[in-house]
Amino acid sequence: VDMVRIDSGALKLAPEATDLTDAVASAVHDLKTLLHGSRIDLRVPPDLPLVQADPTLLHHILINLLANAAVHGGAGAIEIGGRRVRDEVTLSVRDHGPGLLPGSEAQVFETFAQGRGGDRHGGSGLGLAIAKGFAEAMGVGIAAHNDPEGGAVFSLCFRLR
Repeated sequence: VDMVRIDSGALKLAPEATDLTDAVASAVHDLKTLLHGSRIDLRVPPDLPLVQADPTLLHHILINLLANAAVHGGAGAIEIGGRRVRDEVTLSVRDHGPGLLPGSEAQVFETFAQGRGGDRHGGSGLGLAIAKGFAEAMGVGIAAHNDPEGGAVFSLCFRLR
């Protein structure tokens, strides 16, 4: 249903000033069963400026990124970081799993994309595509890369207005 709304342009946006610390806390709370046993390392400064985002769509994006990190991230902590650089705020989710296949950084956001291990983890291959669609609808950048020390990093980039 979400992919149909994205593809048809039927998403209704309700952007508002959003506190990323609160948004992350809400997503972590809603995933407490899935995240049980995972160490969450929260590095989002409380003084980050508010960003313009649709809270419902942002919540779905964070749920998808955190669930992805929990399922594919191995035994290490899930690191959630936030920082401001000039007129942008970046929120990142890093896991300590095997990382992304080299060269697949853009493809992980395609519909039905599967990372390392294929469908072994039971995912539909839609979560990251939905996250990308929701981010783009809000004008938020979304990207993925491998951390030099291991694991995958998914980042959201909010332009301050």
